[in-house]
Amino acid sequence: KYAGSSADLSNQACYFYSNTALVKVASSSTVNCDNPTSATGSNGLLGWVSNTSSAIDGNNTTAATMNSLVSLLGVFGSSSLSVELPDYGTAGDTLHVITNNTGTSLLSLLNGVSVKFYNSDGSTTVQTQFTLIDLVGLSAGLKDIQVVNPDSKAYVKVDITFVSAVGILNSFSVYEVYRTPKKVTITSTNTKLCTDLTSITAQVSPLGDGTRTNYNWTWATNPDFTQPTQIANTVSNNTSNSEITINNLSEGQHTFYVQAENQVCTNRIGKDTIIVTVYKSPTITPVNNSILSTATRNSSYNSTNTITTDAGTFSSFTQDPFDAGFAFVTGGSSSHFTSTSVNGNATASLSSIPVTVTAINNGCSSTVNYQIPLSSVLPVFYSKELSANVVNGTVVLTWSTATEINNKYFEVQRTKDQSNWTSIGTVKSNLPNGSGNGADYSYTDYSPLDGITNYRLVQYDQDGSSKTSKVVSVDIINTSKVKIYPNPADDKIQVMGISIGTKLNIYSIDGKLVKSQIATSLPDVVNVQSLPSGVYLIQIIKDNQVKETTKFIKR
Repeated sequence: KYAGSSADLSNQACYFYSNTALVKVASSSTVNCDNPTSATGSNGLLGWVSNTSSAIDGNNTTAATMNSLVSLLGVFGSSSLSVELPDYGTAGDTLHVITNNTGTSLLSLLNGVSVKFYNSDGSTTVQTQFTLIDLVGLSAGLKDIQVVNPDSKAYVKVDITFVSAVGILNSFSVYEVYRTPKKVTITSTNTKLCTDLTSITAQVSPLGDGTRTNYNWTWATNPDFTQPTQIANTVSNNTSNSEITINNLSEGQHTFYVQAENQVCTNRIGKDTIIVTVYKSPTITPVNNSILSTATRNSSYNSTNTITTDAGTFSSFTQDPFDAGFAFVTGGSSSHFTSTSVNGNATASLSSIPVTVTAINNGCSSTVNYQIPLSSVLPVFYSKELSANVVNGTVVLTWSTATEINNKYFEVQRTKDQSNWTSIGTVKSNLPNGSGNGADYSYTDYSPLDGITNYRLVQYDQDGSSKTSKVVSVDIINTSKVKIYPNPADDKIQVMGISIGTKLNIYSIDGKLVKSQIATSLPDVVNVQSLPSGVYLIQIIKDNQVKETTKFIKR
């Protein structure tokens, strides 16, 4: 095309086909690192080489000839052709030896050829010997014998040795010797990206050694590379890697085309298509833009505002210090903070509790930090909150404290409708001056209401301030067949719903047996005039088994 023209080819490159190989002939600033640099013959015992330069002249019609004789005494003849190549090879490169069997007798096909590699690190490798029939076969025409260094090393020189085992005068023609590089491959280490981290890295192999690792990189959105690097905000290249950063890359799949060309050996070039999937990085947002509702020391906490994420789900929650007792209740993309033990002592030096929340969407994560303020210390921190259980027709309330500061007493209240609360008793602090490391408490409602009844505590401080506990409920179902009349009683009670011979044991509230009798009439009359005022339990025993326990009050 340019013959006879004045075109400037200093920065151009031309391509042509030689046999079946595509060869790039570059300008003076580029190098094909696989063309041989020299060829020499080595005459062995009863052997010689002629026309050595023809093996590297790029002409498949001329050949170097390796000749050998074998004596009648059985001495093998041999000769070698040494070909030097540029020191830019890499492990896995292929050596090509172009030959044919034209004019070769069937007997001479049993003669052998071996290949010796001189590696870049100074070592040598000898390829297993082949017979000519293995290499060129029986058909005529040019044959491309391809050999790979079995040690998987880069090499700078090869010796091709022809050994004559049979026959009187034998020859082996080598038309061309050249090297082709191992295919340059490109791989991406990150094909899954996040919208806030859109950096793609590609790596080329084989790397080779020294300057062989330097590559020129091109990124494009078209396979013909008509728009290279225009997609990128930043491209960072080094010897073996190229990293491209693209701002505002949208969700979904994206296709990129990348090319790596060796800076020294421009015939070593690789191209690949990289498909990446971009996922949205979560955005964590507190509803109403705040979760800073105040947490009270020595009490439970439940945030009034929900935290949401627009992608993925919440995956982790941390706090400092841990004994602040916060938990993280998550429901997929919405969550809130809660706590049953904001320990006032452990957090005494803090004005707020730092919390960290993380959401993940297909490996893309976002983290936010919040501060939950702490209010002043209240007198009582519950280690076990109020609970209620039905025991023998009574309701037993229990609770425990971990710490108390100036606690005066607990007031026990009950209600049927959770609106009209009635005080049914008080329990004083079990600690000296109402302060200390906590105690266990209980209260028994001996006259519970039928049906569902609600209970709560009102804790009073020494200065009169108070705090109400959580509400607990019980369901009282009155299935007793035994009736006490009158109840309360002054001097006598009648026990109904029993049979003659039933034993009646009466116990004081502290469990002491104060009266016992056998029923002789129906209803049976029991004289309680001598008993002090108070609450008593009457135990109904039949056939040596306690059938029922009920209560009555002596005025």
